[in-house]
Amino acid sequence: MKIPRKSLNERRDEIDLSSSPSASQIRSKLTSTALVCDRLGVSDRATAVIASSVLYDLGMISEKDASLVIDKSNTRREEQKTRQAIGQTMDRLIVTKGIYFEGRKDNTIFQEKIGTKMYRRIRKEVGNMSATSHQQEEPVVI
Repeated sequence: MKIPRKSLNERRDEIDLSSSPSASQIRSKLTSTALVCDRLGVSDRATAVIASSVLYDLGMISEKDASLVIDKSNTRREEQKTRQAIGQTMDRLIVTKGIYFEGRKDNTIFQEKIGTKMYRRIRKEVGNMSATSHQQEEPVVI
């Protein structure tokens, strides 16, 4: 006796995915919230609580439907994304025109091996250097 097997599509139709957490995930971008809270130094947990309470006051979150509640990991992830985006834009905007050495020479002590013995030597090195870009008038000391 042969047992009829259901196709993959028929099995998918039987499974109820409406209550599954992965099917009901809502990805919202919190770029302005993350940017402001990062600028003011507000913690991730406080940011999540403030944002969720605002959504509750606006009626977007209720006791029955809590799908839009914002977690601290969401705010942390969004802050990292905005920091990376700002860093990439700043890298494109700031162009280094030149690197200048101050001229000061520092003494650096190092060890040199000659044969089986180690000897202390002093090497003169340029200590400070500065980089200038086309947007800044004052050099940045590195």
